[in-house]
Amino acid sequence: MKRYLKRLTVFVLIISLAAMALALSGCGSGGSSGGGASGGSELDSVIKDASEFLVENVEVDSLDSMGGGWIPFALRMSGTDAADDEYYEAYYDSVRVAAKTNGGVLSEDRPTANERVSMNLRALGKDPTNVEGEDLMKVVDDYDLICRQGLNAEIYALISANYVGYTLEHEDDYLNDLIESQNPDGAFGMDSKHPDSDMTAMALQALSAYDSRIEGNKKSDPRAEKAIDKALEWLKEMQQDDGSFGNSESTAQVIIAMNCLRMDPEGEEFTKGENSLYDGLMAFHTDKGFSHEAGDEVDIMATEQSLMALDAIKMAKNGERIFG
Repeated sequence: MKRYLKRLTVFVLIISLAAMALALSGCGSGGSSGGGASGGSELDSVIKDASEFLVENVEVDSLDSMGGGWIPFALRMSGTDAADDEYYEAYYDSVRVAAKTNGGVLSEDRPTANERVSMNLRALGKDPTNVEGEDLMKVVDDYDLICRQGLNAEIYALISANYVGYTLEHEDDYLNDLIESQNPDGAFGMDSKHPDSDMTAMALQALSAYDSRIEGNKKSDPRAEKAIDKALEWLKEMQQDDGSFGNSESTAQVIIAMNCLRMDPEGEEFTKGENSLYDGLMAFHTDKGFSHEAGDEVDIMATEQSLMALDAIKMAKNGERIFG
């Protein structure tokens, strides 16, 4: 009897230890609760759902900057199979027609169209400097035209040129304008009276290419490094308690900026309480996509920008830069 009880006790102990090990192995997997970490399975699921939503709800030949213009880039970076080769070729065909019809100028008053499309093509493995014989990046070096649209066009002139690998004659002019436009408090905006998180985050994305402290950078400008540090301090002050910046698009742009700067998008530096930037972005998550503000209906622009941010988080985990 004593031998039987002893064996029973050992058996129960083994079962208890096995159960404990199983429970511990589940800790930290999936979910975004507890410190704001995006579990791999949850992140992949949200990326997949958002990718499929965009493919199903936006016609490839109707992509424009007001909602859908970044979809090819976001889908390609997602690594999902939501879009097939036929989808990407249809997009490229639409660009070919527009380039040939308009002499490479995709919009008379919005040169950001050329910047955005050039980045889409580069992501798809196409050459934006030779689309039906037209150089889409040529417009990006038209300083007067770019400046007429505003600071956002100068920002994306730098981002697109560095991403595509295009040498701009006016690179220094754009960089000087951007640095000089920074407000004393570190923020950026379309003008000094209207600073916002969106523009500040996009400015950081552009400036990141000129920070010698970032591994892999070939360019350097001490002024850019100082501007980056000031902008980051301003953004920290603007981050809300839920981890967001008030809406999905602004939050997404900050996440992308963190990736460009090789900063952890889920790191302590941009975590409020237990809410990381990822938690802040997920505050706008709907069934499949993302809304502009929490509680709103799903929105195309909010979803495409949020998908890019999710791509940036996933790429950061692998040491990759989304505009690298």
